[in-house]
Amino acid sequence: MKKFLFLVLFALTVSFASAQDVVKFLGIPVDGPKSEMIKKLQEKGFKYDSENDLLYGMFNGEDLSLRVYANRDGKVWQITLLDTKVRDKDDIKTRFNMLLWQFLGTNKYVKIMGDIIPDSEDIEKGILIDGKKYQAHFLPSGIDVSDFEFEKLKDLTEEKIQELTVEEQLLIMEKVLRLAKLSCVWFQIGDSSGGGYIICMYYTNPNNDPRNGEDL
Repeated sequence: MKKFLFLVLFALTVSFASAQDVVKFLGIPVDGPKSEMIKKLQEKGFKYDSENDLLYGMFNGEDLSLRVYANRDGKVWQITLLDTKVRDKDDIKTRFNMLLWQFLGTNKYVKIMGDIIPDSEDIEKGILIDGKKYQAHFLPSGIDVSDFEFEKLKDLTEEKIQELTVEEQLLIMEKVLRLAKLSCVWFQIGDSSGGGYIICMYYTNPNNDPRNGEDL
């Protein structure tokens, strides 16, 4: 059974964030007009393909494609980065682990989910047969996360949730909803359309996310 946290932490990308907690990409807040974000990224060396609305460049030593997502008002809510180099199941494991170590080695973020993939793990089987998602989630380090009790949350399964009292379930959901208000960075192993694997990385500002129900 999938861990409960894998289900609920997707709320991190679909709710609200306070302005002071907005995550930054290359020092640029993931916020404001999309046109301004593209201009700033071009100043950082990225090349813009206007026909496909994509930027290309190097980030953290890797060649990547980048897309800036905006809501109906033109405000940026997410930057998505995809590896251009496709790797086999062993190389992508090394790439994932290295990226995780790099995030852990900086003081910019606090990890809330994600573990090193062991050498013995067959990620091809894990993804295709077991339905696993190899992910890591981080919050900006300025956010106080001392009372979220991540160690307890990450071990919860659907079965364990059902065994809790209504009050305990409501307390967990309260923590999840508070998490959902926070800006984040996360990455995962994804399938390439031509076979093999890539890293997909997301810098998200839920404050501008159109999936919050802007048309309701």
